[in-house]
Amino acid sequence: YVFFTFSPASWTNADWYNSTVAANLRLQFAEIGTLTPDEPTLLKYMNDEKWLTVGKTVYVTQCQSCHAAEGKGLVGPAFTDNYYKNVKTITDIAKVVAEGANNGAMPPWGKRLHPNEPVPVSSYVASLRAKQEPGMRIDGGVEIPPWPAAPAAAPAEKPKTP
Repeated sequence: YVFFTFSPASWTNADWYNSTVAANLRLQFAEIGTLTPDEPTLLKYMNDEKWLTVGKTVYVTQCQSCHAAEGKGLVGPAFTDNYYKNVKTITDIAKVVAEGANNGAMPPWGKRLHPNEPVPVSSYVASLRAKQEPGMRIDGGVEIPPWPAAPAAAPAEKPKTP
């Protein structure tokens, strides 16, 4: 009772459901092949709710202990403003996730995660930007330009009529 009521590390039925959904979605990685953490891919997945669920689940299980559930920062920097220390472009997020930063203060996750997980978690982190949260940790950094616009979705093909 104490763990589920008072601990910030506890989980809810919604967390369990999202984790189950994300585990199921990971099975779909075979469908999409190996993801490359380039700008178009990160922007595409940043705007795909299904894959943001996977990214959020990875974030909640691996990142929130340092960066807070809403990305407002605890011992690690916040993601909800426009000031970043180790990120200048959206692709830098995936690089920091994979390789770490600040001489090990941010550990490298590249070998701990499924090879495709850095893309959805990086896309999720990018989606938190500009969502100023109350109680956000202010720790400096350099203001960076906005993320590029997401590529336009290809128009759906119209059914051919005979």
